[in-house]
Amino acid sequence: ICNFQNLMADLAQVRVRGFSINNEELTLGGRSVAAPIFSHIGRAIASICVRGSTNSFSYSRILSCGKEVVSVANEISRDLLEAMPQEVQLGTNLEGL
Repeated sequence: ICNFQNLMADLAQVRVRGFSINNEELTLGGRSVAAPIFSHIGRAIASICVRGSTNSFSYSRILSCGKEVVSVANEISRDLLEAMPQEVQLGTNLEGL
């Protein structure tokens, strides 16, 4: 990603998929997928990532692993919400998690 338009297009794809893909953008020979962990107000506060080499992490494997990473990130988001005091949870919508 080397310009603002490409960045915005990539972020739009991330929002649709629910996870980001790093395809040797940071490290030659490395790929990763990451998904956000959300706070009780729906703000991304952390993320989880799975990383592998280009030899063992094919594009189809990235897509299937990305879905699993999203599932785990959503579970962590729900667990964080459930651990909060009841008065903080009031009005929180869990449907998206």
